[in-house]
Amino acid sequence: MKTDLRRLRYFLKLYEMRNYRAAADQLGITQPALSRSISQLEHDLGFPLFERDTRNVGPTPAGTAFQNTCRDAVDLLEGGLLRARKIASGQIGNVVIGYTEIAIAGILTSIVEAFRAANPDIRVDLRAAWTDAQYDLLRNNNIDVGFMTGPMEDDSFHSIPVQSDPLVVLLPRAHPLAELESIPVSALRRAPFVTGNTDRWAVFHRHLYGLCSKAGFEPDVVQTGPDTLSIIGLVACGMGVTIQADNAQVRADPRIITRPVKDLHAPVMTYAVWRKNMQDKAGQLMSEYLRAAFDPTEAGRAILPEKP
Repeated sequence: MKTDLRRLRYFLKLYEMRNYRAAADQLGITQPALSRSISQLEHDLGFPLFERDTRNVGPTPAGTAFQNTCRDAVDLLEGGLLRARKIASGQIGNVVIGYTEIAIAGILTSIVEAFRAANPDIRVDLRAAWTDAQYDLLRNNNIDVGFMTGPMEDDSFHSIPVQSDPLVVLLPRAHPLAELESIPVSALRRAPFVTGNTDRWAVFHRHLYGLCSKAGFEPDVVQTGPDTLSIIGLVACGMGVTIQADNAQVRADPRIITRPVKDLHAPVMTYAVWRKNMQDKAGQLMSEYLRAAFDPTEAGRAILPEKP
């Protein structure tokens, strides 16, 4: 049988309406075109589907039997076509996102929530990784988009700034500097520091060591931790002080005191980054969403949900 989906749709509409003119009107075609399509379908099948007189059209017993299975077949095929079109356009698929602790503590949650609401058939997988590791993951196609600490220095990637975090000093609660409303970096000259492990925190350390260098000293690092929670714990134990990006995780911990860095306007920037040659359709849809939300040159801007 060489008939096509269009003729099957025409048959089902005529079966429903039992009138050529009414069916043709709903299908948006002419009555002769509908009549030709039904005749061709009957020729392909080898039996008549309808009995006709001067006023009415009704199904033959074979037409009724054919309708019982045709509806399911058309629905199944149309559903398959719709899914295939969505896959081809990136509306169905999988996006893998890399993120730093700073990103997941900030705007990334709103980005993922809004993107999933707009694209419910795309699965979003999140993968924690420090900035340098995300570069390797991107190059090896193991993630589609990375949210990492800037500045960006590799022009083989597209990047857009999505988050700006001021820096704060973290102190043990009993530390003498906790009495100040804000703390100059120079006041930490003789303080022991706790920082992140060098391998994972290398990019952030450029910010930290750069600030200390401008203040005329190199931080005296006495202990390191793998993540923000560990660093906060070390500060709470009285092991030392540190400088971190300000976020809800830092401020919510009652074991420490946070104070703004005095006279400092050098925030830590988080960038969304992806490969220029990215081929994955769902990943491209995410990059388009990020451009709409954060690129000031875009005409329209995506809306992120407000957080309480």
